[in-house]
Amino acid sequence: MNFQNVVKSFKCHKHKKPVQYLCFDLNCKDPLEMCNDCNKEHIDHIKSIMFVKDIELYLNTHSNANKLISDPIGLQTLHLFQSYRKKIETKLADLELELRQIILGLVDDQKYRELGEKFLKEAVDFQKADLILLKQTLLQMTAIQNNKLIKPQDQNEQKLQKLKAQLDQSLKQIEQQTMATLECLNIQYYYNTSLIKRLQKVWIDDNGSAKPAVHMFNTLRSYNVRIKDKPIYLAGIHQPILYKGQHEGTSYDSQKNPHTLIYSIYDKNDLKKPIFELIKIIEHQKMQIVEERLYEIFFDAPIKLFENKEYVFRITTNEQKPFQTYHYSIMANQNEFVEFQTEDENLNPEDYPSLIKQYYSQAQYDQLPGLIVKHL
Repeated sequence: MNFQNVVKSFKCHKHKKPVQYLCFDLNCKDPLEMCNDCNKEHIDHIKSIMFVKDIELYLNTHSNANKLISDPIGLQTLHLFQSYRKKIETKLADLELELRQIILGLVDDQKYRELGEKFLKEAVDFQKADLILLKQTLLQMTAIQNNKLIKPQDQNEQKLQKLKAQLDQSLKQIEQQTMATLECLNIQYYYNTSLIKRLQKVWIDDNGSAKPAVHMFNTLRSYNVRIKDKPIYLAGIHQPILYKGQHEGTSYDSQKNPHTLIYSIYDKNDLKKPIFELIKIIEHQKMQIVEERLYEIFFDAPIKLFENKEYVFRITTNEQKPFQTYHYSIMANQNEFVEFQTEDENLNPEDYPSLIKQYYSQAQYDQLPGLIVKHL
């Protein structure tokens, strides 16, 4: 049964007849469901009465993604993109045709075409004496290497090689610029911003003091993140602030001088080259601080992370002398966007630089307590 038939199977409270209308007036004290005879009881707010069939039509129109065409603004929005795509496809087709003509002009060497026409197409009139002419002509136009005729590189071939190199370089630049532009366009659709928490609180040890996390050039921290079934744009992160305090009898003050942290993101299937890297100079007095002990760091441009893919987030520094940040701990509740690693991990030494001597990949404490993401 559809929605309309189900509702009509109900009986109104007063007349015990099939329900035909629903009352949407917020101040009405009478029952919501109405038959044809109930109208008089709602006469003072008759404009708030809805036909059940109209409600079903509304729900169908706005709940079925396949009925995009029923929404004129949605359809106009889609047509904007489709029109742009058609223009680009038409321009690319024109450029390809033009390029084909240019390449054909360089590949189709007239001298060899005439040679072929003379000795192949006219083979029916070919005489034994013509072999001498063939030999002389080929020796003028080719070279002999290892019992084979080798066509020497001529001006056209040099031009073709130059064209290939130029096109390769130009297309890569155009592709990078176009992809970056389109990604920026796409980001506009992801209008919601959320903070995804990984860790919740500063790590306090058994003696009641906050535990510092040490950073040096030979120290690497790594965290695994799996994106769930919807893509997100990573707009920034939360970073525990530089440490100032005492721990186990030692005083630390990493806040008085600026320090450098290097953030990188890798596709988990390729740990050799990052898809994103940020070298961030942390100057405590100039940083945006939230929740007392977290820096809020936004990237220059959000990074798209694709659904159902795993990524590795890494934090290191290029500083020779150690400095400290606060540790965070206590895993946050699950969220709808990403899954964080739930167990500590040991990484194969072949997957990180040889200078790294300390490696951390801890699930329940350390750095990266939160991600700032844009989403639909």
